[in-house]
Amino acid sequence: MKKPIGKRKDPTLKPWKSLPMDAYRTQCDQLVTHSTKGVNTNAAGGGVRVIPAMDAGLPYASARFGREPVALDYTKNATQPFAASVATEQLDAVRLNDFRRFSGVDATECAELQEHVLPLLDQHHVSIGVRISPRVRQILVDDGQGGDISLTPLHSGGFSARLHRLTDLALEDSVADMENGSAHPALFDEVTIKVGGDKAQNAGRIHLIGAMQRAYRFAVPTEKDPDIRAAISLHHRGVSTLPSSALLAEYERFLSGLRKRDKKQGLPLQRTDQRMDREYDLIASMVRAVLGRGDKAHNLIAPYVGTVLEDYASPNLPLVQQGLLNPALRNDVWRITFARELAQRIAAAKAKDGKTLIVGISGRSAEFLHGHIMEALS
Repeated sequence: MKKPIGKRKDPTLKPWKSLPMDAYRTQCDQLVTHSTKGVNTNAAGGGVRVIPAMDAGLPYASARFGREPVALDYTKNATQPFAASVATEQLDAVRLNDFRRFSGVDATECAELQEHVLPLLDQHHVSIGVRISPRVRQILVDDGQGGDISLTPLHSGGFSARLHRLTDLALEDSVADMENGSAHPALFDEVTIKVGGDKAQNAGRIHLIGAMQRAYRFAVPTEKDPDIRAAISLHHRGVSTLPSSALLAEYERFLSGLRKRDKKQGLPLQRTDQRMDREYDLIASMVRAVLGRGDKAHNLIAPYVGTVLEDYASPNLPLVQQGLLNPALRNDVWRITFARELAQRIAAAKAKDGKTLIVGISGRSAEFLHGHIMEALS
């Protein structure tokens, strides 16, 4: 028995079309949060469906870390068979509990979808094929250990739609505050990006592509003060705690040379006073290098503290980063935490082939490493 939800007579609303459950289940494999078509409509269809981690506590705006799911898009273009298109629109309406675009909604069918089909969409899903289309761009990102990670950025029309909705609500509140004299105008305007070219529907569901085409333009520091960009970046990101590859390689050569000598005599690694003095010098050089990065960043940020920036480091940064950017915070707790992190970074450092660079740092070796770092900090 059909139980209508919402209005029936509004001509702008789509009438609900009842479909077999199998039609919905089949379409689930084609629904993603991030589609390759948003990057290039000529790329092979594909995408990824991520599942939100509710209240993840991370300071990011993304489809992955949000309090609510985002609308799903096609892995292929929007020239879908009629049943597939209808299944997508109606399934997403049930999933988001948003029926504003429909009339005569079948409540019984919606309940069946909730129970038997929506669980399929609560699973992480990758639909990309054996090979990623060369039409989908790739970028190389430094992995922080001397290597690169190849990433394929994918857009999310559903996230764009949610972002604009939340931004519009915030702007409405801002306008209301302005009328009361307690707020300033927004410091950005909007621009249009022609996602999908002349036929936006080739990139996905048309209302989601419309959201992707809407972008915000913010004022940025001019070339008159180029250092401010670096200062803001350091304030939010901090500096690397991984010693340079040259210092790490020197330490590796020192330890491996000792091990080879002692192994010939059938002995484990021996730590004489002379050897430990040399090891301390190498570790102290790494400590000075990392602290030097922090001091350099501190000096770059300093002119903007109290004006552009409230403090040297963002409160969202870990304790180690806050102390690196602000030497006044380098107390005993910070030194212990820093020594632990630096020791871990040294022990986990990788060579270009991906293998561990410095082998055998465990047990007493790790204790010596941590002790050298603490001594260098004193």
